[in-house]
Amino acid sequence: MALTTHSGSPPPGAADRGAWSALAAALGLGLLVRLMRIGVREAWLDEACTALFAGSSDLGTLIESLRLDSNPPLYYILMYGWTTLFGTGEAALRFPSLIGGLALIVLLFMGVRELNGGRLAAGLAAGLGALSPLLVYYSVEARAYTLLWTLATGVWLLLTRVTAPPEPEQRRSGCGLWAGALLLHTMALYTHHFALLLLPLWPLALLATRGRRRYAGLAALALLLLAYAPWAVLFLEAQANIIGIDWLIRHWEGIGAALLGSGRVMSLMPPFPVYLGELGLVTLGLAATVAVGFLFAAPVAVGLIRVIRGGPRAESIWRRALLPAALLLPPLGLAVLSSWRPIYLIGRYELLAYPAWIMLWALGVESVANRLRALEVPGRRRLGATFEAALVALTLCGVALPLTPYLLSVSGPWPHRAAAEHLVAVDETAQEAREEVAVVALGLVRAPLEYQLRRLSPPRTWLALRSYPPDVADHKGWFEPKRYTPEELARSATELVADLESKDQIWLALPLAPNGTPARVEIIMPLVDALLAAGHRQRETISLGRLGLALFRPLDS
Repeated sequence: MALTTHSGSPPPGAADRGAWSALAAALGLGLLVRLMRIGVREAWLDEACTALFAGSSDLGTLIESLRLDSNPPLYYILMYGWTTLFGTGEAALRFPSLIGGLALIVLLFMGVRELNGGRLAAGLAAGLGALSPLLVYYSVEARAYTLLWTLATGVWLLLTRVTAPPEPEQRRSGCGLWAGALLLHTMALYTHHFALLLLPLWPLALLATRGRRRYAGLAALALLLLAYAPWAVLFLEAQANIIGIDWLIRHWEGIGAALLGSGRVMSLMPPFPVYLGELGLVTLGLAATVAVGFLFAAPVAVGLIRVIRGGPRAESIWRRALLPAALLLPPLGLAVLSSWRPIYLIGRYELLAYPAWIMLWALGVESVANRLRALEVPGRRRLGATFEAALVALTLCGVALPLTPYLLSVSGPWPHRAAAEHLVAVDETAQEAREEVAVVALGLVRAPLEYQLRRLSPPRTWLALRSYPPDVADHKGWFEPKRYTPEELARSATELVADLESKDQIWLALPLAPNGTPARVEIIMPLVDALLAAGHRQRETISLGRLGLALFRPLDS
């Protein structure tokens, strides 16, 4: 992987200054485009769940909620402290993800440099890390993904450094590097369970070392497994109880389709998955899609060849395999897992491999540029500089095709915010009239509505929202109608209405289809029937985009 120095190349000091300038520019651009999107859209379901977990009354309650939910606790503990200091507004919720996204840019730059990448490769990796639509999107989402990818990239970087051929006089065991990898990987495992997919990097690193350094690595790996064991037991228990995931199979059928989908997303070829908000609405013409895909995928193969075949003679093949393994393990492991149990959403979890994709892409582009620079042609130095500038311009144009429409997209209405504002006003008026108000959230409406209500008003008794079906309250981010029989729904509806008998106003917050009609009719109707049977009548209906509010009152009111 050592670069050949050509007669027209700038001196090393100038190259280093140029690389660091490129990193500074990438960080500035990355910060700018992320700030453009950080407060544009309403907190959606998953982000609302983050806020509700972080808003737990104490850490003990938070840990217990996560134990039932099977999510590792680290990210939510960090958010618990963060929201205590800075609040739970959309921008405040997303800012930790933005910090993680900027840190990832730096790690991409350092990773390429660790692999003897030059100024061009390091600058391109940092630039794509700054402007990739996928990384921009997840850097302004209040979820753990950018923290996970940053920690995972740090683990790879430290394992790569500890396996570097030592200098002849160097006999240290690399304990500091092993300890750093142990700490970061433990944090990654307590951020998301899919950090398990990178465990095979450790045996590769151990095979690339020998003597005292290998023994130190074995001790670090043993401590890593021991540190994760307590939560692993809880995770396996929770997974055994999960039901209602059959709908996920519709995203693809089979391992091959899953891998192709992952490759398409990492090649930045729209359309992106619909659950990526406004980014999921980006479309390109066929020619532009193919061009962007070729630009951001073809060099990855060249980078793979460079990493596996290149490098000093003393460098172990196992060390060279670390970056390819970091690229291949997450999508392959998740594709195999999804063929057995459909829990894997393209464009989310396998992006654990995306930092490796970006680094290999940058190294591949630079390899092609170096080959062209080495051609014996007149004016080689000027030609090389021109070609390098053209590569940078082409990359910027390619990434701008999907990024620009995403940055310029206008977010739709904020229905849950509008609903919360209306309900708070209703509650204030009802208190003056000495009436009691109840709000029942149907299905996945619960989490984003509760989040907005908590932001708008101090806690009141009725703000402890009722959920229908009732068990949605135990897991506000998961709801699958197939789990319920009509008899179960009718029984739950009757019990809920009986419990709300004393209320003067019962507001239903329900999802609407794109045409404005109620969605999930099979869930809604048993509750409506129970209200009508108990002597309530519908008095008012409000449509707020994809969210509806329906008021029911007793007949004698």
